[in-house]
Amino acid sequence: MFSTNSDPEPLSGKDKNSFAYRTLAERLPVIITKVIDLLCRQRKQFPILLSIEKDQYTEAIEETKALIEELARLKYELQTNKPLKLLSTSYGSSDTEQWNQYLLKHKTNNDSQEVTWFNVSWLYAECYFYRRMWETFQLSAHYRQFDQFYLIKQESFLQLLPFADKLASHLLQVKESDLNQDHFHFYLMNSLWGNRCDLSISCGEKGNGSINVDFQELNSKILVNDFNLLWNYVKILNQHVENQIIIDVVLDNSGYELFTDFCLIEYLHQSGMIPKDRSLVRFHVKKMPWFVSDTLSKDIDWLLYTITNDEKNEIFSKLKLIVNENFRQNFNRKLWLIVENDFWTLPHDFSDMKECDPNLYENFCNSNFVLFKGDLNYRKLVGDLKWNLSTDFNESLRKFRPTTAICSLRTIKADVVVGISDKKILNEIEKSFPTNWMETGEYAVIHFLNNKP
Repeated sequence: MFSTNSDPEPLSGKDKNSFAYRTLAERLPVIITKVIDLLCRQRKQFPILLSIEKDQYTEAIEETKALIEELARLKYELQTNKPLKLLSTSYGSSDTEQWNQYLLKHKTNNDSQEVTWFNVSWLYAECYFYRRMWETFQLSAHYRQFDQFYLIKQESFLQLLPFADKLASHLLQVKESDLNQDHFHFYLMNSLWGNRCDLSISCGEKGNGSINVDFQELNSKILVNDFNLLWNYVKILNQHVENQIIIDVVLDNSGYELFTDFCLIEYLHQSGMIPKDRSLVRFHVKKMPWFVSDTLSKDIDWLLYTITNDEKNEIFSKLKLIVNENFRQNFNRKLWLIVENDFWTLPHDFSDMKECDPNLYENFCNSNFVLFKGDLNYRKLVGDLKWNLSTDFNESLRKFRPTTAICSLRTIKADVVVGISDKKILNEIEKSFPTNWMETGEYAVIHFLNNKP
């Protein structure tokens, strides 16, 4: 995230007219206030939720007071632009040293002046916010496994169950060797626009229980559309790979978007494009609660369990069938794997991956296809820098050049976009788009790049 002299400067809260500033000044304080409110309202239920021994219930309930105080202190530090602090080393997290080195490097580059929330890059400040919130729970006695966003994630998915059931019904009708461009487009669009279900953008507010699936209408909202390049690569992948086909999916939001991601990969299996008997799919998740709705391994466990075991969902028979006979079996047979890695919750953007996590970078080089989902992954791909809209996607990746094919599916919810080469679209953006068009999730991009030798 340390840009070179030739790179644009990073987005930052220094600019009071920016979405970065509004995020730090308004959205993040709302998010932490909602967590404090949750702790106040449900503190007596947490000991049961976290399977705490009964003789420790009172102590655990009392501990919520200390957690609330620490979270209120974090909110105060943010709102008053206090200096960022080194993380504690007392709870043995494997990522602490890298976080602290990153802060010390910032101080060195800043002539040893204090590094504060609004004078560093927005990406660093926002990641630091979630990492500090997680540290608050790690320093507790009873809440180290607590996900402060669990309730809103679960409620958000449950209200979209009818849409998930319709998608499952469609998937059950897919026949082997169904190499149909329209069908592939259908599942890709569900995965793309499912990215609108982002609870950090709504400040932890669940939606209205509806989602727009009129893809013909939404197609005009895709400002960079490399669908044809992606289709031409995926449809012949099975013919060009002699051994095992390896697919990596770097996940974004849990809940409905996660379900659409599973459906997309399952379609590739069912259609015969990526046969199950010679493929491996690795789903990359976060290790800690992150940007409200980012996927954790336990979010996947919850989704699979809830769909198949919740008696209230008995009417969604197609949904249960696709989860039980396909998704669960894929995980049980280790055709699908859940992969955790510190790198996804470090402050680094992806141009640092080769240096910071060479094993992860090498795994991507040995993969046949890497799919990056969502807004945060996009921001980290392009460094959250002030690129010109027409900057080539490949150029914006800088030092992130794994020798594989990569795709980024993203609905735009942050003010950085690259790769818009169509002069007509650029003209429309300048003359008729609303000023906040990069903040709402109303527009999207599909980037595809094949770096395989």
